[in-house]
Amino acid sequence: MMNSSSNGKAISIVLWILAFLLMLGAGVYQRLTGPTHPMRVSIEVAGESVTYRLVRAAWTDEQARIELPAVPGVEGGVVSWRRYPTRELWSEQPLARDGENWIAMLPIQPAAGKLEYSIAVMSGFRKPSGETRSSGIAIRCPWGC
Repeated sequence: MMNSSSNGKAISIVLWILAFLLMLGAGVYQRLTGPTHPMRVSIEVAGESVTYRLVRAAWTDEQARIELPAVPGVEGGVVSWRRYPTRELWSEQPLARDGENWIAMLPIQPAAGKLEYSIAVMSGFRKPSGETRSSGIAIRCPWGC
């Protein structure tokens, strides 16, 4: 028959295991959804779904690099950005081809500075085929660099 001290030890072990699993689950959730981790975005280009990641954190001593994979049917694009949270006009910069990717560089920001940006890619007809402006992506320097 189990005495009360061994019963207490079993409960303690179960609680420690549950606490560890809860902490592990919270860590994985934060890693996947945290505000400084890349945002996963999917668009449809020429009938094909393309998934890529957009940066949401950058250092203050260098420009943030926005990078999209070059896929058939994409002829270029435009990155629009402005300081966040403001109602300033959007500044635009065309995407430039760099090997297997389309890239754009966002301007350097001071510590705790934030930018909001969106991307529109162009198909062969030069019309936007995918756009993320409806849910602008904020990029920041979260570590007070």
